[in-house]
Amino acid sequence: MDSHTLNPAGTLHGGIVYMVDDVAAFAAIGPVLGNDEFAVTIDIQTSMYKGTTGGKAVFRARVASRSRKIAFMNVEVTDGNGKLLAETRVTKAILNNVPEPFKK
Repeated sequence: MDSHTLNPAGTLHGGIVYMVDDVAAFAAIGPVLGNDEFAVTIDIQTSMYKGTTGGKAVFRARVASRSRKIAFMNVEVTDGNGKLLAETRVTKAILNNVPEPFKK
């Protein structure tokens, strides 16, 4: 974290957490997608539990459930000491239309 990721109160900005959580969820679902599949976010909910003013933030995402058309990912955000800062649940629709830049 640095001055670019902190809010005016001096703590990690919730918008940064929201954005990185969405990217982490995409990284988590990627390995379980077929060559003809792509995932897009249709819902995301973030709960911020604790502010932090600096140091390290760790984002861990996992696929909680995946069906043919939808997937649910959970993301935990912790500080450098392992204390929980936020949790996010991301829902992604599974499409059979891979955008050109993402084709394998």
